[in-house]
Amino acid sequence: MHSISGSSIAGKYERLLVVAVAFVVLAGFYAFIKHSKIGRALRAVAQDGEAALMQGIPVNRIYAVAFAVGCGLAAIAGGLIGPVFSLHVYMGQAALLKAFVVVILGGLGSVPGALVGGLVLGFAESIFATLFGGLTSDMLGFLMIMGILLWRPTGLLGRAEA
Repeated sequence: MHSISGSSIAGKYERLLVVAVAFVVLAGFYAFIKHSKIGRALRAVAQDGEAALMQGIPVNRIYAVAFAVGCGLAAIAGGLIGPVFSLHVYMGQAALLKAFVVVILGGLGSVPGALVGGLVLGFAESIFATLFGGLTSDMLGFLMIMGILLWRPTGLLGRAEA
C-alpha cells in the first residue's frame, strides 16, 4: 500500500493544489488592492505618502497594514510550499531569488506584472532546462532581467513614475 506522501500521483495533485490556491490568493489580493478602501489607501501611500497624509490617510497605520498583508502572503506561500518540498533552514532562498526576478520582470508595484513575470520566467526556465540543463535555467532569470531592463526599464507591465 502506498502512502500519500510517497506517491508521485499525490505529489502532482499537491502541486496542482498549490497552483490553484496561489491563483485564488493572487486574485483575492488583486481585488483587495483595487476595490477595497484599505487597498486604495495602500496605493495612495505607495504613490505619494505626503499627499496621502494631507488627504487624511493615517500613513503609519497603512504602513503597518502593508507589513501585515506582506507577512500574511509570505505565511500563505510558506504553508503552500512546505508540504511540496523538503523543509530546511535555507528552503526559501531559491524562491526569494526567483521572486526578485519575477518582480523586476513584471514591473515594481504591478500585481498583473508579477503574474506575467512569473509565467514568463517559468516557461523560459522550463524550456531552457529541457534544452540545455538545469544550470543554465538558474542563470536565465538574471539574463532576462538584464534584457528587460535594457529594453523596458520599468518592467513588462510597470509604469514610469511621474
